[in-house]
Amino acid sequence: MKREAAEALWASAEAWHNKLSEPNPNKISAGTNECPCCRLFFSAKCQGCPIAEAAGAVCCEDTPYPAASSALDTFTCDPNLPNLKKWLKTATAEYQFLIELACEAEIDDG
Repeated sequence: MKREAAEALWASAEAWHNKLSEPNPNKISAGTNECPCCRLFFSAKCQGCPIAEAAGAVCCEDTPYPAASSALDTFTCDPNLPNLKKWLKTATAEYQFLIELACEAEIDDG
C-alpha cells in the first residue's frame, strides 16, 4: 500500500480511538469528514482506500463501521445504558478492525 494510504489508515484508527475516549457523545461524529481515509479517497469512490480494498466494498460496507455509526446515532438520540454499551461495543470493533488492518499493511515506497 502506498505510504499516504497507510498514514491515512493509521490516522483513521486514531480517530476512532479518540471517539472512544470522548466522554460527551454529542461531540462525536462518525461521518466521512472525520475519517482521514474518507477525506483522501471518498471523492474517488473509495478507489485506493485500504479499508475498501480489505472489505471488498465501498463506503465501509462489510466493516464494523455501519453498526458503529448507527449505534452512535441511537445513543445520541436516546442516551441510556443499553445504547451506550452498544455504541462502545461497535465502536471498539471498528477501532480494532482498523488497527488490525494497519498492522498488516505493507508499505510500498516504490
